[in-house]
Amino acid sequence: RFDLEGGGAVEIATTRPELLPACGAMFLHPSHPRAAELVGRKARVPLQDGRAVTILADEKVDPEKGTGMVMCCTFGDKTDVEWFKKHGLELRQAVGRDGHMTALAGPEQGLFVNKARKAILERLATAGHVVAQQDIVHPVATHERCKTDVQFLATKQVFVRVLDKKAELVALGEQVRWHPDYMGRRYRDWVENLEWDWCI
Repeated sequence: RFDLEGGGAVEIATTRPELLPACGAMFLHPSHPRAAELVGRKARVPLQDGRAVTILADEKVDPEKGTGMVMCCTFGDKTDVEWFKKHGLELRQAVGRDGHMTALAGPEQGLFVNKARKAILERLATAGHVVAQQDIVHPVATHERCKTDVQFLATKQVFVRVLDKKAELVALGEQVRWHPDYMGRRYRDWVENLEWDWCI
């Protein structure tokens, strides 16, 4: 539960409570029943000494998921990265390159992400911010070889521009003799489903 400045509260459902220190905004769908009341208001991030973030509307929010309201952290997932860019949010990196929590995490600084998650959940419950808790099954991005959970970090990257060349890349793939044959289809599917330029 996030307390609202000026009174009241809003609830979110999250699988990443350890990212509260990285929260940069809250989002709801423009058709959310409370959108007119909430958009533009500030919500205090729990366990963050009164730090407040703005509630914004975005059509990418799934109104049927959780409470219909989400926190945007830098970075919990790909959508957070998109919202960070689109809405010009502050970069708050709570997870370091070593997979441990940064100074933003306060008492959880230095803990590995999974341990920090448990510790922050305990502090949230003690402070009265946990409304309900349940086990769920959902997809989590993991490394293809070691199966470790992927953490999105802000780092310098080099990209090859490909999004504006998809049709050309598909046409070039049609000129290749693929062994085995199904790899041609796999290549085509990969090119057609690219959402970002290729990070090398």
